[in-house]
Amino acid sequence: MSSEQQLELTPVAVEGHGNTVSAWTLVLLVMLGSIVGCVAFCLGNIPWLIVGLAIIAGGCVAGGILKALGFGKLGSRTKTHS
Repeated sequence: MSSEQQLELTPVAVEGHGNTVSAWTLVLLVMLGSIVGCVAFCLGNIPWLIVGLAIIAGGCVAGGILKALGFGKLGSRTKTHS
C-alpha cells in the first residue's frame, strides 16, 4: 500500500447501543431469573424453577412496557449522551 492510500480507522460510537432503562431492566431480570432457574434445576426444585421462568417472562414484559413508555432506544424519555 502506498503512502497515498492510507486507511484511516476511527472508532464510531453507536448511539443508544442498549444503554437504556428498558434494556437494563430486561437484562437484570433475565439474569436474576436465569440464576434462580439454574439453581432450582440443579437442586431438582420444580416450583422454584417455575419462579425463575416467571421472572424471565416478567423481565421481557417489563422491558417491552418501558420501551413503549419511552425509556427505550430513541425514546422520548431517554437521555442522549453527548
